[in-house]
Amino acid sequence: MEEGSEPEAAPIEQAAHERTATLYRENAEWFCRLRWRVAGLFAVIAVAALAPEGWQAPLGLRLSPSFPLAVALILTITNWLYRRRLDGLPRPTPEGAVHRLLWTQIAIDLLVLTAVIHWLGSRLPWTPHTYLFHI
Repeated sequence: MEEGSEPEAAPIEQAAHERTATLYRENAEWFCRLRWRVAGLFAVIAVAALAPEGWQAPLGLRLSPSFPLAVALILTITNWLYRRRLDGLPRPTPEGAVHRLLWTQIAIDLLVLTAVIHWLGSRLPWTPHTYLFHI
């Protein structure tokens, strides 16, 4: 073996790295699909907030459309960027590249979730439990 060169990985190790990279890519794609749904939900909430306030009173809510619309836009823009990055990665995808993309998605999603929980305040006391979805 030449000095300074990396030893070749055993076939089983190579297969494990390829499977891990594939799994990371599938997870990143799944997160993107889920994020589209969440962005859509916030867009629906923004539109519903424009409706007369009669439906909000029984729920103890007084919603403004600006915050849910902002969340929907942030999620839409970041998800579009994630998809562009993911689609630009070669196949088979390097494990490290997808790993970084996944952690970026998780970190930004948690920041957005923290803002949503802060915005809702005590109106919906169960909302902090939505952190559990990210664990």
